[in-house]
Amino acid sequence: MALALDEIRFAQKDDKEDIVRLWHDVFGDSGEYINRFLNKYDALKYALIVSKPIKAALFMLPVKLCCKGQALDGRYIYAVMTDKNYRSQGLCSQLMQRAHEMVAENGEHFCVLVPAERTLFDFYAKFGYSDKGLKLKSERIAFDDTENTPFDVCECVFEEFVKMRDEYFSKKAYFKWDKTALIYNFDEIKLSNGKILKISSPKDEFYAVCYKRDKDILIRESSISEKEKNTAVQAVMNYFKNEENDDVLSCEIISEGTKRPYAAAKCFSMKAEQIFLDNNVFLGFAMD
Repeated sequence: MALALDEIRFAQKDDKEDIVRLWHDVFGDSGEYINRFLNKYDALKYALIVSKPIKAALFMLPVKLCCKGQALDGRYIYAVMTDKNYRSQGLCSQLMQRAHEMVAENGEHFCVLVPAERTLFDFYAKFGYSDKGLKLKSERIAFDDTENTPFDVCECVFEEFVKMRDEYFSKKAYFKWDKTALIYNFDEIKLSNGKILKISSPKDEFYAVCYKRDKDILIRESSISEKEKNTAVQAVMNYFKNEENDDVLSCEIISEGTKRPYAAAKCFSMKAEQIFLDNNVFLGFAMD
C-alpha cells in the first residue's frame, strides 16, 4: 500500500529517541555516537522520515559543490535506513524520491552519497546516481629513515586547518562543508584516533588527516603538493614513529583521481552535471 505524502516529513524534537533506536538497530552504532552526531551537528532538522512509528529515515545534509568560482547548493544523503519490520515495502524508494523532489523544489543542484559497499552503487544507479567524476587514487610510499626532510610536524588547530583547506581546494573541484560540519568532523577524527597534522617548512605549509593502522599510516585527505609529496610524507611517518615509539613501514596517501569510485551523485542542473563531467571532484570528510 502506497504511503500518503504527508507521512514523509522532516523530524521534530520528539522523534529523536525513535531515530536513535532505528539507527542503532540498523547500523549498530552506540547511542553515544548517534547522539553526538544529532546534537553537535544539529542534524535532527535534516532527517527526513517515514512515520509514525518511524519506519525509515535518511539525512539530507547541506553541502556545496565548488569549482572555479561557482558554488552550487546541494545535499549529502546520509544514513539511509529502514526498520527491519518494514523492509521490502518500497519505503526507501519513496523516501529517496521525496528527497529528490525537495531538492528540485528548492532549486538545489545535486545530491551526493557514499555507498557503504560496492553493490550499493548499482542500487543507487536506479535512482539516477552516477560515480562519474567521483573517483580516488592512492599511492603507497615506503618509510626511509635516511630521508632528509625540511618539514616540521605538529597537530593542527581548527582555524589553521580550515584556512589551509580552503586555500588548497579553491583551485580544485570539491564539496565544501559549512562550519558546523567541519567542527563536527574535526572533533570526530580525533575521537576515532585520527590526527590532523600541520606539516611546515620555511617555504611550504600543508595539512594531513592521518590514521595509524598497525605499522602503516593512512592519509585520507591532505593539501600536500605533488612536488613535496615524498619529503612531506616522510616527515609524517617520522612524526608517528617518534610519537608512538613504534616502527612505521609505509604510508598510503589518498587523493582525487580516476582509479576507484567512492561516491555517486545525481544532478538536477546542467551546471552541476558539467562539473562532474569535466573534473575529478573531491568529497572530504564523507560520513560513510
